[in-house]
Amino acid sequence: MPGRPARCGVGGGNGGEQVYHVDTRGFPDNFAELQSQWNDLIQDLAEDLDIPVETFSTLGSVFLAVIILIILIAVTLWALATISHGGLIAGVNGYETTGASSFLEAWRAGWQKGWRLIGIGLVPAIPNLILFLVWGGVFLSYFVSATSYREAIVNLFTSGAGIGMAIGMSALMCMGGLVAVVLDILRTFANRACMIEDATVFEAYGRGWQVLRDNIAEVILLFLIQVGIRIVLVLVLFWPGLIMVACCFLSPFLLVIEGAIKSYFSTLWTLAWREWTGRKPVEIPAAEETPAAS
Repeated sequence: MPGRPARCGVGGGNGGEQVYHVDTRGFPDNFAELQSQWNDLIQDLAEDLDIPVETFSTLGSVFLAVIILIILIAVTLWALATISHGGLIAGVNGYETTGASSFLEAWRAGWQKGWRLIGIGLVPAIPNLILFLVWGGVFLSYFVSATSYREAIVNLFTSGAGIGMAIGMSALMCMGGLVAVVLDILRTFANRACMIEDATVFEAYGRGWQVLRDNIAEVILLFLIQVGIRIVLVLVLFWPGLIMVACCFLSPFLLVIEGAIKSYFSTLWTLAWREWTGRKPVEIPAAEETPAAS
């Protein structure tokens, strides 16, 4: 049944009550009640912080806009890094295949398969995303069924149901994190299946699992070598890295070092993939020596 316009008072304005008319047509009948409870929550928070409601709403909007901007920038940088990683794999594979490669060719190869690489990169986040949506729905229904949002927040941290939900969420998050770690390990192989064997997102994970399973001993050995090298680098670069962090103008050098380390390990895994899948490197003929003039 369509709702009816609601009057939601939030106070303020020349000693009188400022009234907002919210058109709830097309929404459930209880939308007006939810809107009123939300306004009451905003007003209570503003009073607790001793901030005018209008100022609190403005600060909230600015904060939300900044958070959205940060998320957009982070997602864009992650996508570019993912495509660059695919280009690095293509560059190493191209050099091993033909004996020649260039930055432009490698970047073009990564860009052409950018959506696949992004899809492969998103797969490890699926378990925690599902858990987030499920628990978000649980908490939303919990708040909607409560008498007031203030009461819901208090009960969430004090009642047995709230504590039980927190424990259950923590346990499921741990399980989701474990699954995400396994998928992230498989992502190393899936990226190479995509760039070297032109596999789609789920085909890449299937192919990656096959290569991992068939070469599990070598994979573990290479992983342990990588961990050992990482530990040595952390010990060697600890004090220089600390100095670079303390000196802001030296921080870019730390990013360059971290990028070089990641590129080295990426190249190592690409060469290992080629060996495990039977791809032989191209034989580059040695340059003939010209006889010395007599």
